[in-house]
Amino acid sequence: MPVLIREQKQLAMTLKCIELARTKTKLPFQLIIVETESNYLTDHADIHIYEKERVNPAKSHNRGWKVADGEYIVLLTNDVYVDDNWLELLLDCFIIKNCGAATLATTQFGHQKEDKIEEGNWWSLMMTTRKIFDEVGYYDERFMAAFEDSDLLLRMYEKGYKMYRNFGCVVDHLIGATLYNEPNHDDKYVYGRKLFNEKHKDCKLDLFQRLK
Repeated sequence: MPVLIREQKQLAMTLKCIELARTKTKLPFQLIIVETESNYLTDHADIHIYEKERVNPAKSHNRGWKVADGEYIVLLTNDVYVDDNWLELLLDCFIIKNCGAATLATTQFGHQKEDKIEEGNWWSLMMTTRKIFDEVGYYDERFMAAFEDSDLLLRMYEKGYKMYRNFGCVVDHLIGATLYNEPNHDDKYVYGRKLFNEKHKDCKLDLFQRLK
């Protein structure tokens, strides 16, 4: 869980996110929090990484992922509220042979709970595996705050993997409650799109046209 807290309402949101992750999860898990600038959450993490100075989100994500020692690794942003069986339903996606990443349905897109799994793309809550990171790599840390997830997804697809969404759980998402309040977010988005398009300009996958 990458965390940047600059307002008390963000702290309250993060604590609720952690509480739900603890109470709604039946499977054993390890919570790694990468906290930048603030230092509120030491006692709430199984492993707490404190970054005194601001780094770009891609670096924070990578630090947490590289510390994790499990076979399955989850990105849970602090503006997502999970519900019952969320972790089991993410794991269910990996029954599909070419699953490289899994996500869930979300209120962000007005999803309804259904008994189905289909191809989908959402990175505020995502599960992948150590094997995928070893094969595909981590976030490209040149991206500042946008398109690092699209870049990683496209690299997964180029290796023959896909991302799937399980509609068996619909999670709440407080859209942009942290990142979109960041200074120069729009400039970082434009930079990320430019870097993404330049990096993958020779890509032949239809997915590239949808992501760019």
